[in-house]
Amino acid sequence: MDGKRNIILMVVVTIVVIVAALIGVMMYQSKIAKNPIDSDRGKVMDSISKITVNPINVERAKARDAKRISDVKQMSNYLSIEDTNVYGQNIQGCISENSLSESCTGPGEVSNISQFKDPGKGTSPCSTSSHTVCQYSIGARSIAAPAKTNDYQICFFLENGYARLSQGLHAMTDTGAFADCTLK
Repeated sequence: MDGKRNIILMVVVTIVVIVAALIGVMMYQSKIAKNPIDSDRGKVMDSISKITVNPINVERAKARDAKRISDVKQMSNYLSIEDTNVYGQNIQGCISENSLSESCTGPGEVSNISQFKDPGKGTSPCSTSSHTVCQYSIGARSIAAPAKTNDYQICFFLENGYARLSQGLHAMTDTGAFADCTLK
């Protein structure tokens, strides 16, 4: 429990320091607008604001990547559960080679996949042509569409990378392993 308290305390202190730095930046920027002589100090404060704001954006992207990994693992779990019930079922609703995961409607537990949406701002389904954030897509891994509970890949895009996965397009497969996305 002490470890959790220490982490919470560190997060709170970090937030306070960042807020204080941002308030200082705003104060100097308003002072510069009134007095152009202080422009050198303004440049310094502008640099400080970039140093404090950029890490926040990086941390947000890392958090979105962690959410993506969690989401695709959970989707894979739903598919595995259903495959245990009846081996090799077609995934209903996801009938094209590259379907948005939110279009999957069944069978059984597979309908839960439709609740997952990429936490980023991408709108198109992930595919081999994706070079930025995209929505989770699902298709067959080794045969032509439709995907089955024992033959699928769920494609997703990482903004920064996660653990051993680099930034870019990846897939979670029916084998439970990460691989390159091959959906077109």
